[in-house]
Amino acid sequence: MKLRVGDAFSIVRADRTDTSPFSYRTLQSGSSKMKYLYPSVFKAVKKGKEKWTFDEHTYDLYTTLSYSIN
Repeated sequence: MKLRVGDAFSIVRADRTDTSPFSYRTLQSGSSKMKYLYPSVFKAVKKGKEKWTFDEHTYDLYTTLSYSIN
């Protein structure tokens, strides 16, 4: 995902009506270049690259997102 400093973004479920109790652990590649604004909303605050891994506790599945901030 490409972002500019100051861009805000949200990470949500594909189906907003899904209320199942999934729990995810989020692992970051290092010192964060994002600022947590409020639930599921983040803002890019520093230039650089960052990688987040979302680990789903229930099924041992994971997804990795890479960010490039200019």
